[in-house]
Amino acid sequence: GFRGAELTHVLICLRDAVLIRESVILKVLLLLLSRFSRVRLCATPETAGHQAPPSLGFSRQEQWNNLKQEASQDLFQTPPDLCQLPQARGPCKAALLRYFYNSTSNACEPFTYGGCQGNDNNFETTEMCLRICQPPETEDKS
Repeated sequence: GFRGAELTHVLICLRDAVLIRESVILKVLLLLLSRFSRVRLCATPETAGHQAPPSLGFSRQEQWNNLKQEASQDLFQTPPDLCQLPQARGPCKAALLRYFYNSTSNACEPFTYGGCQGNDNNFETTEMCLRICQPPETEDKS
């Protein structure tokens, strides 16, 4: 079977990275992909052969690299909005162990998810919760 740890290169095809530049989903995706050694943008059949808009002055790969850098900076400056959401069990009756980021205690805490609705502050593992929501510690070397 496939194990994610075996994957070191990721190829992502987007129709138009500029249109989703401000997307929180893209920022979270980029953070998750940051563990891979190489992430490259490719052209889809719809965009193959087209140049980046002249006003941008960047190739597609440069746009992707800039977007990746901006997204990483944004994510590491402040946690995504989803991390500020309260714990939400949802109305369904399942009993799934999940984790939510408690912005008051600055920690990922377990809760029982009902299986439907709720909100996006809902992670399957503490590792994913911490990776998305916990701001990096600043090192004081004085």
